[in-house]
Amino acid sequence: MKKGIALFITIGILSLISLIVMNSFSLIDRGFRHISKVERINQTRVVISDVENILRIITKHIKDSDTLSAFLGAYPPIADEDGRFLLSMELNSLQRAININSIIDRNVSDGEVMELKPKYFPLFNYIFNQYQIKDGELLLNYILDTLDSDIVERDVGTEIRLNRYNFINGKIVDIDQFREIVRAYQNRVDDREVMKVPWEEFFSFSSSDKETIIDCNFMSRNLANGLELAIDETFSDVDSEEGTISDYITCDMIESSENETEKEIYHIKPYDGNSSYLIEGVVSYSTNAVSEKFRLIYDLKSKKITSIELE
Repeated sequence: MKKGIALFITIGILSLISLIVMNSFSLIDRGFRHISKVERINQTRVVISDVENILRIITKHIKDSDTLSAFLGAYPPIADEDGRFLLSMELNSLQRAININSIIDRNVSDGEVMELKPKYFPLFNYIFNQYQIKDGELLLNYILDTLDSDIVERDVGTEIRLNRYNFINGKIVDIDQFREIVRAYQNRVDDREVMKVPWEEFFSFSSSDKETIIDCNFMSRNLANGLELAIDETFSDVDSEEGTISDYITCDMIESSENETEKEIYHIKPYDGNSSYLIEGVVSYSTNAVSEKFRLIYDLKSKKITSIELE
């Protein structure tokens, strides 16, 4: 039954993407090369609206982790019958890691400094030790000075907003902004190791600052180790040819009762449809004349796009 639903989701979303392609191309058949920037923005709005309708229709059938897994991933590009309009889409879970904006304690009085929540110290210690970060304290100060809403430096130069007026302060909204923080640290101490850290295995990025669930069926082994979870390798996904173990775990692998405290502290559980659950979509479409791309965040519970970023 679950396999049948998963197949329906895969076929269904491809069919609906095809309808978007046909509908969107009919709107631009007048000659996309010559239309104004405003009209191109309006065209993107049409595509966004169509994508939201696709997601709303398909996600009604996502009730458990199996169907969610079938839904996520990269979909092959689909073109109109003449090949003049092409659309592709990739969907990933934002619940695979910790929301970076939630790691700081924002519940402070005026004048008090927002600090890292104590429960996240072991994770940063793991990252700094595992990847041999030269000055972990300084890097953390760069991160926290970006996350807090003031412009008071924890260390000289760690408040990037003071030197760059257009730098976003108070939140880290995407991986590109986070990479800017890492580069600022790297340039200061010449720490090449910091560029090797797979940050997206540990943190997710959005405009929200709320703690959300971490879906144990999508979390990395790295994150599980950083949160000090005991992993049962009996359930490991091993490549039979190379003998390598998967970089990701499943909920079965941390089912042990010794993990109950950590799972409660960090809100680790599988998708169940009862809580807000964010997915990230990267959508691109193109014609012979132009290419457009945007990033969206969609909530499986509310069935709505919560944010959009045009690239």
